[in-house]
Amino acid sequence: MKQIILLSLVSLFLGLSGIAQTLIKVDKLPTIVNQRFNQKFRRAKEIKWFENNRTYTAKFNNSGTLTETTFDFNGKLVESRKTIELKKLNNKIATDLRKSYKELDPVSATLIEKGRRDKYYSIILHKSQGRKKAPLVYEIQYDFQGKFLTIYEPEIDDEIDAEKEDKYDKKLEKEMEDFEEIEYNINVKKSDLPSKAGNLLKGRFAADYRYRTIRLNENKKYGPHYFVEMRLLGEGVTYQFWFKTNGDLIKEKTVKN
Repeated sequence: MKQIILLSLVSLFLGLSGIAQTLIKVDKLPTIVNQRFNQKFRRAKEIKWFENNRTYTAKFNNSGTLTETTFDFNGKLVESRKTIELKKLNNKIATDLRKSYKELDPVSATLIEKGRRDKYYSIILHKSQGRKKAPLVYEIQYDFQGKFLTIYEPEIDDEIDAEKEDKYDKKLEKEMEDFEEIEYNINVKKSDLPSKAGNLLKGRFAADYRYRTIRLNENKKYGPHYFVEMRLLGEGVTYQFWFKTNGDLIKEKTVKN
């Protein structure tokens, strides 16, 4: 009997995105980490490095495939994640998805390796709740040979207040265009912003305004980009900015809180 694990959507997304990381330059890496990475991924391009608690994660393009790999301080490979085209999943997995989960739509697949022996697929699937609601998100895991491991299902609260739900749906609709299909979402420091972006914000806002959010994101609409939110306590307005990684302004928006 297939094992089923229930969890909230918040927990699921936290599990997929990992612990908060800090963007760093390659010259801040331990020499052994940089050497091991270059030996293993000779064709890597568009590399971005992140540090968290003495572990180092690279997110990069590996021959056209979005890949994420993590090393410890001594250069040991801890984990590697590689995106897989759904059409390239092995037949055993594809058949099980079609037969056992007809009501769910597969949206992405990732091959995850931990150490030398632990290798498995993580499949993300959506279940529609209509045009005005975000889809329910499921994760199904299979081992490397295609054997089912487990499924993570979202908890559904049937007692959500109708008025609050309606407000949430309207807000979500407005934000979907700029935040959909995020490949990664990393909190960074103000000092990590390109100088061009930092100077624009410094010239636009007085010193009593605060950075509410500074993130490095990537999605299909903008590619790699910075997302920044500015607020003044008590003003009731949030100012949102999207910047290219070179600091050029992509878009700005004012949102009433």
